[in-house]
Amino acid sequence: YVLAACLALMISLGFGGYGLYFSQESLVSIDVNPSIELGINRYSRVISITARNAEADQIVNSVDVRNKTYTDVVTALVSGGGLEPYLTNDAYMLFTVQTKNTGRQEELLRTLQEAADTAVLSHHQDARTEYYAVTEQTVNNAHQHGMTAGKYATLMELQQVAPDIDISAYSHCSIGEIKGQIS
Repeated sequence: YVLAACLALMISLGFGGYGLYFSQESLVSIDVNPSIELGINRYSRVISITARNAEADQIVNSVDVRNKTYTDVVTALVSGGGLEPYLTNDAYMLFTVQTKNTGRQEELLRTLQEAADTAVLSHHQDARTEYYAVTEQTVNNAHQHGMTAGKYATLMELQQVAPDIDISAYSHCSIGEIKGQIS
């Protein structure tokens, strides 16, 4: 009976650990014109990568994220991965973070900015970056429009300065193009 109890405990702990590892705690989105979302677990590991537009499909399929930290994945995408062709001539990169834990949110933003700025500045000096946190509601609204929270928030900025625009008409545009329209 003791052996069976120990075995049952080990099995339940194993499944519990598996569940903890593969539960998404945070979401990081990366937008240039390819729009990519990274699902992050509580251990800062990427557990999912999602393309939010056609430009990102090939990039997502070519990146191995298994057991990698989100900072390693972002660095790989920027420095030699699929985003490199889009980081020319004053490209604009937008990174957003969504999580329910505000302390974790600040940590994610800080470490994301350190990793991405290092990769961007060492390979693409003309690229501009922006980082901010978004709410779960913003993510849900963005997903209803088939885009990342970063692109959605940028389109909401555009709609504030030009209330008559239809944001779906700009969903194919790069972040730099949308920021240009805002200006």
